[in-house]
Amino acid sequence: MTAIQPNAGLRERGKERRRDRILESAKGLIRDTGVDGLTMGPLAESAEVSLATIYNLFGDRTGVLTALVSRVMDDLVQRLDAIDEGDPLEHSRAFITTSVDHLTSDSAFFRPLVVALAPGANPGLLGADEVATRSVVVHARSITAAIERRQLRDDLSPELLGYQVFVGWITTQTLWGLGAVDDDDFGPFALYHRAATLLAVATPKTRESLLGDVAGLEPQLLASLQAMAGRWEHPASD
Repeated sequence: MTAIQPNAGLRERGKERRRDRILESAKGLIRDTGVDGLTMGPLAESAEVSLATIYNLFGDRTGVLTALVSRVMDDLVQRLDAIDEGDPLEHSRAFITTSVDHLTSDSAFFRPLVVALAPGANPGLLGADEVATRSVVVHARSITAAIERRQLRDDLSPELLGYQVFVGWITTQTLWGLGAVDDDDFGPFALYHRAATLLAVATPKTRESLLGDVAGLEPQLLASLQAMAGRWEHPASD
């Protein structure tokens, strides 16, 4: 018979509390110094644990960052799973707006993180590929359902269209992470990419709706582009 260890549950809860404290400290360091500032010594000091504890729980710095990405993405996935799937095009739109709302709720943390998650930026970092795949699949499924409802034509591959929507999203997200796009313009730019992509296969009624969407977005985005051009022509001096 296996002996019962009454303290095993306490030890596991203690371990989870230390993990939580380390990950919260990692978020704080990223807010203050960016992903490059997430190093083991300052992290141990901030979390008030030993270096050995961090290595035992996470393995190394990449392990900490991977665990942090997994945690914040789990939170985002829960929000995305709660989206009403009634109208497929509205679901696709809500996928973007929900993601933007989540990221901009803590810009100081998420901006450097999404740059670290950009394709090719950190090949050893787990989580980036899963996020990309999920985004493409969600948009492709929404497009397929919209074709079945005759909201979109079946001229082009839903998978490739979903990928194009994702490319617009990841481009805008990366520019936001780098500071080239501000919080207020993040969502509108991503939605403009989506609408412009879907217009290629829109049925007449859907086309009218999408054109109305882009017409409403264009004044804000054109003003933003003009401001960007001004900053590029007249960069701030140190």
